[in-house]
Amino acid sequence: MEITKQIEIDYGHIVHLHNSACKNLHGHRGKIVARLEGDLVSQNVSDNGMVMDFKHIKAIMMKNIHDVLDHSFVISSEAPQVGAILQLSEVFYGGKMRLVVLDVVPTAENLAKWCFDAINPELVDTYGTGLKLTAVEFWETPTSCAIYRLE
Repeated sequence: MEITKQIEIDYGHIVHLHNSACKNLHGHRGKIVARLEGDLVSQNVSDNGMVMDFKHIKAIMMKNIHDVLDHSFVISSEAPQVGAILQLSEVFYGGKMRLVVLDVVPTAENLAKWCFDAINPELVDTYGTGLKLTAVEFWETPTSCAIYRLE
């Protein structure tokens, strides 16, 4: 059985090596979809007939993805603008600007893998039903999506 859960975030980023408009600071309304597979719970318990309660998936996604990326600015540690952004954070936000510095360029593809890695440890066989996270979709816009699949 396959199930999915979706959350949404608002975030800003810069794709510093890109040759078009994405090299500028800009933002998106992103959607993240987690795809999970597993057997149905068959014990006589609250989750009988489910792969996993959607509420539990949402809680894991909110804690590890939403609460980190939502209303944050995401930038690569290699971007030439990173020093200025860190200085801006210090001067105007007392160093508390919601800033996520990654070791990779924050493309939809890299963010899909980042989201996968952020939630996978808490989802692996959570219910003893062979549960596994098989893919994460990262929708950067309503028409543009990157999908990271379990290898």
